[in-house]
Amino acid sequence: MPTGVLAYTKIHGEDRVTWQPKKDLRFALTVKKIEGTNPGFVAAGRSLREVEKRETQLLENVALGWIATLIAVFASLVILKKKFPFTEI
Repeated sequence: MPTGVLAYTKIHGEDRVTWQPKKDLRFALTVKKIEGTNPGFVAAGRSLREVEKRETQLLENVALGWIATLIAVFASLVILKKKFPFTEI
């Protein structure tokens, strides 16, 4: 873990960071300072891989929905033009 995280936690009591120790490996961490007879730090975290997968899936779904909407609007305009032809002045 980066030493700056522990230095910040020592002063402020808690820190929340994302950490990438290796390429393709990211973590969200919460680090807390522990007081008492055995002072130190406790860190808890989880991999961000699943979160990044969900973000990608959401982006793909939004893009597909946007494309489907454009197609529906275009098709509606074509149908309306055939049913109600516009007259020129």
